[in-house]
Amino acid sequence: MAISVLLSLLMFGVGAAVWADLPAMIPGGKVDFAGEPTMTPRWLFAVAMPSVTLFVAPVVAFLPALGERFQRLSGQGAPWSSPSLRRFLNLLLPLLSLVLTILHTVLLLREAGRATWPSTDHLMLAVLALFLVGVGLIVPLLRPGAGSDDPVARWWERARVPVGVGIVLVGSVTAATGFLLGEPVMAAYATGLIGPVILVGCAVPFIGERNRKNDSRSGT
Repeated sequence: MAISVLLSLLMFGVGAAVWADLPAMIPGGKVDFAGEPTMTPRWLFAVAMPSVTLFVAPVVAFLPALGERFQRLSGQGAPWSSPSLRRFLNLLLPLLSLVLTILHTVLLLREAGRATWPSTDHLMLAVLALFLVGVGLIVPLLRPGAGSDDPVARWWERARVPVGVGIVLVGSVTAATGFLLGEPVMAAYATGLIGPVILVGCAVPFIGERNRKNDSRSGT
């Protein structure tokens, strides 16, 4: 949470540094009902992303406590332990804040007329790939509690690594698609693989269990 707050302050600092070069109204990239392009005031464009980060940081930080209370009230357990969830969030929150900081900086530099290398589109593509790979690497940290005999926990213990590997692969394919094809917008199609890949990773334990049963029957 402290890292996220520091990164939010850094975002405010970047906005202040390029404030004089920002236009008073910035195109929002959409059109209204009258067909006119939507415009965002300079002040809102400069403070929106860091403000969102400052709001998200405490919400994510208190999720474990809220989750434990919900489990006690509902009687439903989670497939992972509270300590592993805290470890996961302690890495996810700085990763998300870092990604938002880079994205915020890139967008501010673009609207301020500052040239970047690589291009803005390629930088945004790299940020997206970084986030996906990072999430994939930390997902396996979500582990069940020691000695847990819950069927859902046993399923997640076998699914967590395939799910994480699948997300890392999607991030890698996204980066390769955008940089090798020379059209970063094409990488948007690669991110559509994230849903099917996660479903396949979640199905791996069931496939393995079925194969073991078939092998057992064949041996018998």
